[in-house]
Amino acid sequence: MAASAWIGLQLALALRDAAAVEAAEGASDLEMQSEAVAAEPPDDTSEANGHEGPAPHTPTYMENLIYSLRRRVEALESEIASLRSWTRDGFRQWEADRAAVRHVLDRIGALEREVTAQGELVNELIDRLNR
Repeated sequence: MAASAWIGLQLALALRDAAAVEAAEGASDLEMQSEAVAAEPPDDTSEANGHEGPAPHTPTYMENLIYSLRRRVEALESEIASLRSWTRDGFRQWEADRAAVRHVLDRIGALEREVTAQGELVNELIDRLNR
């Protein structure tokens, strides 16, 4: 039982590390996308739009990127909450397993003491019979 809790804990730690690596990779992608957006010239002139005045509002690349990143952050937060819950449950199970093992070890110790006491009693009775 304790081994399965240990494996579960190791799995949770590995998932956390994988999420951190993925977040770091996502951050470097964001830097590259931000640099690309900064290099793009503004496109809201009447010549670019093909009509007089400013362009009607359409989501810009940056707005779409922000929206996409917000969705990604929400997904990551949800995954983090799920992993924390799973880890808490796993830790509780690990504590319960540890308490069960401690109980078994205490019981083994009590039985060993009882066996020792019974052995001493048997030896004492044998000594009395031999006298």
